[in-house]
Amino acid sequence: MKTILFTATLFATLPLAFGQGPRPLVGRDTAVPSPRFPADWYPKLNGTTTSAPIAGAPYSATWTMTTTVFDSQGKTLGVSVFRTLKWRDSAGRIRDEELFSEMPNAVSGMPNEITAVDTVQHCQFTWYEPAVREQDREAVVNCLSLELSRTDDSPASKMTDPKPETVHEQLGNITRTTITTPLGKRMMQGLEAVGIHAVTTDVDAEGKTQDTTEMEMWWSPALYEILSMTVKSRASQVSMEFSDIKMEEPDAGLFYPPAGYRIRKEAEVPPLPVPPQP
Repeated sequence: MKTILFTATLFATLPLAFGQGPRPLVGRDTAVPSPRFPADWYPKLNGTTTSAPIAGAPYSATWTMTTTVFDSQGKTLGVSVFRTLKWRDSAGRIRDEELFSEMPNAVSGMPNEITAVDTVQHCQFTWYEPAVREQDREAVVNCLSLELSRTDDSPASKMTDPKPETVHEQLGNITRTTITTPLGKRMMQGLEAVGIHAVTTDVDAEGKTQDTTEMEMWWSPALYEILSMTVKSRASQVSMEFSDIKMEEPDAGLFYPPAGYRIRKEAEVPPLPVPPQP
C-alpha cells in the first residue's frame, strides 16, 4: 500500500501557499469530517504517526523510471520504462497516475491506476481510469485517524547543505562502507538542484568485495522533491527522473474520485487479540 501523507488544517496551510515556500507540515493535526469525508470512514483509534506532507509548493510533472538489467559480463539484457503523472497542491495533497496502459504487452483499453491522497482529510483514494464497465466505476478509500502526528522524513536535512561522509556498518559477516561526496549545485528542469554521489561497498570476512552500488541524487529545495536519481549495481541500473514540471496550482477536482464513481471504504484490519492475563 502506498504511504499516506498528512497535513495541517486548511487555515494553517494558507500562509504557506502565499509566499513562504515549500515546508513539511510537522506536528499534530486533526481532520474534520464532512459530507465528502464522513466520520464513519475513520478508525476509532487515534495517535497515528506518519510522514509530513509538503505545503506551499504546488506542481504537476511526469516521473519516469528506467530499469536496465545486466548479465554477469555487464552487457544489457533488457530495458523497461515506466511513467507516472504526478500532481501536488499548495496544501500538500498529492495525486499519482500510474500509466499501466504504456507498459509492454498492455492490452488495449487497460486502465491506469490513480491514487489521490487528501492530506488535509487524512484519506487516500484509489481508482482506475478509464472505466469501461459500470462495475469498474469504484474508488476505494482508506483513512487514517482523525488525530495524528507527522514527522519530516524528507531528504531535506541531508540535502540542503550536504557534507562529505563515510559510514561503516557491520551486517553479519559483511562490512558495508558508504562514502558520500557532495556534487554542488546545478540547474535541472529550470530549477536549482543539490547533488550527492554515494558509493556503497560490501566486503566479506575474507576481505573480498561482494557488491558495489553507486548512487547519484539531485534534490530540488524549491520543489522539495528528488529531481533525478540513479542507482547502479552489478546486476542493474535504475534511473528516476522528473520532467515536464509546471509549478502551478492543479485543479482541485484531481484529488477526489470522479462523479459517477462509487466510494467503498477499505476493510479495516482488526487489532491483534490480547492474550488473557494469568
